[in-house]
Amino acid sequence: EVIEDYPSHYSAYNRRKHRWLRGDWQITTWLFSHVPDESGQRVANPISFISQWKIFDNLRRSLVEPATLVLFLLGWTVLPGRAVWWTLATLAILFLPAWCQFLFELTRAAIQKQRAIAKDAVKALFASNVNVLLTLTFLAHQMLLSVDAVVRTLVRRLVTRERLLQWETAAEAELGATKRTPLDIYLDWTPALALGLAVLVWFVKPWSIFSALPILLLWACSKMVSVWLNSPPRARFQEPSDKEKRLLRHAALHTWRYFAEFSNPEHHWLIPDNVEEDPYRVAARLSTTNLGLLLNARQAACEFGYLTVRECAEQTLKTLATMSNLERHHGHLLNWYDTRTLAPLTPKFISSVDNGNLLASLWTLEQGCWDRLRRPLFQRSLADGFLDHLRALVSLHALPYRQVSAIETRLDGENWLDGLLEFPDSDLDATTSKPKSNTDVTWFKEQVRVRLEHVRREVTDYCPWMLPEFATVRSELKLRPIDTITLERLPFFIDRLATKLQAPSTNGNSNQRERLRSLLPAARSQTLELIEDLRAITADSSRLAEEMDYRFLRHPRRKLLSIGYDVTGSKLNDACYDLLASEARIATFVAIAKDDIPQDTWFQLGRVHTIDHGRKVLLSWTGTMFEYLMPSIWMRAYPQTLLDITTTVAVQAQQAYTHGKHIPWGISESSFAKRDPAGNYGYQAFGVPHLGLREPDTDTLVIAPYSTFLALHVDPEGALDNLRRMAKQGWLGRYGFYESIDFGSVQQASWRHKHEVVRCWMAHHQGMSLLSIANLLFDGIVQQWFHASPRVQATELLLHEKPIAHVRAIRTGYGTAAA
Repeated sequence: EVIEDYPSHYSAYNRRKHRWLRGDWQITTWLFSHVPDESGQRVANPISFISQWKIFDNLRRSLVEPATLVLFLLGWTVLPGRAVWWTLATLAILFLPAWCQFLFELTRAAIQKQRAIAKDAVKALFASNVNVLLTLTFLAHQMLLSVDAVVRTLVRRLVTRERLLQWETAAEAELGATKRTPLDIYLDWTPALALGLAVLVWFVKPWSIFSALPILLLWACSKMVSVWLNSPPRARFQEPSDKEKRLLRHAALHTWRYFAEFSNPEHHWLIPDNVEEDPYRVAARLSTTNLGLLLNARQAACEFGYLTVRECAEQTLKTLATMSNLERHHGHLLNWYDTRTLAPLTPKFISSVDNGNLLASLWTLEQGCWDRLRRPLFQRSLADGFLDHLRALVSLHALPYRQVSAIETRLDGENWLDGLLEFPDSDLDATTSKPKSNTDVTWFKEQVRVRLEHVRREVTDYCPWMLPEFATVRSELKLRPIDTITLERLPFFIDRLATKLQAPSTNGNSNQRERLRSLLPAARSQTLELIEDLRAITADSSRLAEEMDYRFLRHPRRKLLSIGYDVTGSKLNDACYDLLASEARIATFVAIAKDDIPQDTWFQLGRVHTIDHGRKVLLSWTGTMFEYLMPSIWMRAYPQTLLDITTTVAVQAQQAYTHGKHIPWGISESSFAKRDPAGNYGYQAFGVPHLGLREPDTDTLVIAPYSTFLALHVDPEGALDNLRRMAKQGWLGRYGFYESIDFGSVQQASWRHKHEVVRCWMAHHQGMSLLSIANLLFDGIVQQWFHASPRVQATELLLHEKPIAHVRAIRTGYGTAAA
């Protein structure tokens, strides 16, 4: 099945329509009773009557614009009666269908006593009238387009017999926005055409000019209207300010520290599930969601400048090697492993949703590595990441602000890499009188030195001509800036540079040129090795993803994904994920994209609605931010689709739920203050009650900061304001924002009521937070990587589902739902 997307500009729309019209007129002979076969003999027409009717109707539609324009013109010039009545009659033909539909919907709203139907009818009427007005504006141009397509096809078909297979794909039309065609020239002619028609009307029937003038003015302005339509839509939200970006990067660095510290040889380059601050303990177990988020967190760290490409590749290869050694079933990893022994934890179980997250992460990793090959090896982000570490030291009172400000100035501009290479280590020796935490200061200072060491070493290994000692050689040869050379093209650049260095020096730099030339073979070899490492990651991630078989996880009777498979008992769990507004939609989506389960599984997911302050929203099981927003880390929510509207209303409902209590918002599944007999924090789903089908298990109000990060792509301004409030309360710890804040009873929750900070960090919430920040600051980079997968591109039409126009409200025990 091949589906074309909507055209992004008016010219692409015209080219596509012209192509379709030529195709329609090229097959007119199939309307006759006899048609030629492949040998040229005339045989009985094999297509059905309904197919012939479709061809005929397409021809009729191709003549609608010319016929409408001719009707206008005849009414203004030769038809009997006043021109104003002919003009109004023609306009009525265009506008009447929308108004009839509006009246039908109002009647239905009155019969069913549903105000929502009437509201939707008003919106539909407005949209229809705008479309008709645009149709009227471009009528003259569309008439020229249609006539051109018909005449061109008939000439080619009957006279020249050439270029009958001329075809331009939708993708080519999209890329040809600057390429002018006759269709674009016709648009330039429309003002002259309108003026000519006005002169014609004036000479034939002077008094008709007053009826014709409004329509003619619209046609004359069609070029300006097309320019307006082609302009990009205004951004839904303002870009974060520099201060807001620093807050996000500060949180991102501390969040990344969790992965940087705990993904290590002790844990076989996996990641422990959680870490508690007091008493300090590390939960040395791994879930597949945590594993996938670890892989993508390293990619995000590269974007922030907290890892170099080589560091990321080396650590990722170690993790993938460990993954290959873990026990699997039907290609699936089990749900829990001991990170120190790599033994699976009992009971052995395969989680459909957790492995769906892992599969999405593997596709994201694969496409992210291909993207890395097409980008420069050294980018400005390395300097930004270095500065983040210095600012962290300022926040710990370990470095004076004025000193970091001076360093920022040195690293600003095109010479940022020189600034890093020549950075004096003595600048880190300055300190203030009272650092906040010696442990944290020591870690960040060590990381600053590590960042500098890796940058310097990798410049030496891959691009030695960028070292300060070869500055005169660079100047003499006028080499391209390093951040304009992609990694995959770097070996070819090195070859050309070696050739240039063989020429005699004109500035007396022969010794330097010879020394640099001696370093290039090793640089080329190591560059090729890095490229092969990235390609190995793409191959391994693709293989691991392909081996994950989802067919046996689909419940044969319910036609939905089971929650999982009991490996020990060899039994598929009868419980299924059955709601679209849940974390399970990512697993269902990727299983469909793999072609392991049929597409109708997506439409088996429940779409039960509720009404929140007059707005429709899909119900989840427990009303958590996690259910609504977690899949959006990878999957786009396209504007005005069912999922886009649902996530927006869900966030607004969360904000409203705590507004009167004057506390931050963001309720999701998380740890809470009560501990079990072993001293571990409890964990359960907390949500907004009226957004959940299941009645809440407790009336406790727990705020989870990670859920605010998940909302960054939905309401950046509101989420940033919420994060500022939480940061001011001291809820930002060593590894980022703490897991949650337990306010106790919902009825008593407020700033004045005692609350307890749950001082731990969970790997999957850390990963969600880091990737959400990366999506906001780097133009949806994680989503870009995920959607770059051909499998995702072939399936993403599912994400364009529009909301149901009318829903019928039903009552539940704790909210109003809609079926």
